Amino acid sequence: MLPVLLGMMAICILSLMYLSYMSDYEKKESADQLARQYMLKMESEGYMTDSSKQHFISAMSELGFSQINLSGTTFADAGYGNTIMLIVNAVLKSDNYSVTDTLSITRSREDRRLYICKRSTAKN
Repeated sequence: MLPVLLGMMAICILSLMYLSYMSDYEKKESADQLARQYMLKMESEGYMTDSSKQHFISAMSELGFSQINLSGTTFADAGYGNTIMLIVNAVLKSDNYSVTDTLSITRSREDRRLYICKRSTAKN
């Protein structure tokens, strides 16, 4: 009976770790899709407007990101045919689970950095 219980415990631990990992992965993918959406807006406008910047930061915060930095992003009109950039640096607090003893699980919070760099051509 003990091997069956240990096996079930191991499966539960692995499932918990997997769900935690997939949650972080889903948030990263959502942030990447959001950056793509705003890059398409930037293409048509030629740069990131102040209102777009505020909406983008707000949307990233709703996804769970903090310390959102857009340094290096094109905030001035680049002109038709010139390169525009969207550079995002942010931090996501995520849970890390580890097995310390035979049957002991510890959870720790860790900052994971996100870096997104998108480039395109202005079409305004």
